Amino acid sequence: GYEECISNTRWTMKTVGLWPLDDAVILSTCKLIIGMIAMVFTLIIPQTRKVIKVHDDFNLTLEILTIANIDFYVALLKLITVWYYKIDLRKLLLQIHADWQNTSTEEQRKMWLNARMS
Repeated sequence: GYEECISNTRWTMKTVGLWPLDDAVILSTCKLIIGMIAMVFTLIIPQTRKVIKVHDDFNLTLEILTIANIDFYVALLKLITVWYYKIDLRKLLLQIHADWQNTSTEEQRKMWLNARMS
């Protein structure tokens, strides 16, 4: 049950280096930093250059900022928050795993399969 429900989340979080149960701390931190740098170079630098070019037009500046810069900072803040609370998330996942080891009814199996599909 646990593996079925957590597999998609684990894959996504491992890809960006945020999976709390990953023992390769240095590798996961490098993945996170590389992802953040890639976000900066593909989003922030081009958008900021656009803002500088059109700084006289307030509406266009506002439009450019709302398209990428604000979204980027929200995503970056989320990444940093998850990274900061990684130890707490690890404890939580271990508790979830322990809880799911103790259950095995047919109704719960259906719930696990539905959780994996959603």
